[in-house]
Formats: sequence, C-alpha cells, structure tokens
Amino acid sequence: SDASANDTLRVVVASADSRFLRVARFLLSRKAFDVETSRDARSLMKSSHPWDVVVLDSSASLATTARVMRELSVVNPSAGFVIVGDASSVGELDAAAPQALRVLPKWESFDRLVDAIVLASPAGRSAAGA
Repeated sequence: SDASANDTLRVVVASADSRFLRVARFLLSRKAFDVETSRDARSLMKSSHPWDVVVLDSSASLATTARVMRELSVVNPSAGFVIVGDASSVGELDAAAPQALRVLPKWESFDRLVDAIVLASPAGRSAAGA
C-alpha cells in the first residue's frame, strides 16, 4: 500500500469467534491496518478509541448486529462498518437485509474483507461519493 504511516486505518474487529479474531488481527495487521479486536461488540460503546472502520461478526444474530451498528454509529459517527458472517447464513440473510447490512462470508476471502474495509473507511466513502 502507498498510504503513509499517518494514513493508517484504525480497524476494530468484534466477534465472539476467537479463531476469527486471531486470523483477522494477523492478516489485517500485515496490510498495515492498526487493528484492535474485541470479543464483545457492546464493550466498544465504552471505548474512547476512535476507529475508522468497525468489522462486526453477525454470525450470532443479524438483528443484534444491526442494533449494535446503530448504537456505535451514534458514539462514533465517522466510523464505517463491514459486516461478516458464516457462509451458511449469508445467502438467506442477504435477501431480507437492508443494503447497508450486506454480509461478507467471514472465511471466504480476506482480500475481499480488506477491500470492504478500505471502501468503508472515511476516505473510501468520500472517494466513492466524489
């Protein structure tokens, strides 16, 4: 990446799946993101750390994920969101889910996840809107 050090994206990954957290932290850190992980998305409400992008694992419940996303966007309005989930549940969720809640299969492609994070970042959103 040609981003300079002060353009490092701050990404937090929230998932109850500790294996996913370990893999995501390892792979995203290699992409020069500043990565934090949390086993409990709700605990992010208390954090003062301003993130650029929040990756939420919706494997347990898409409804809960949507609620957490709304709450976090009040606390951190500039943050972008990327929703991931288990592949088995992604297809059926997509049809009913609002556009903003498109779910990426969490084990499918970390390149797709990286692309989604960049697009969800404040700079990515402003470029897309330009």
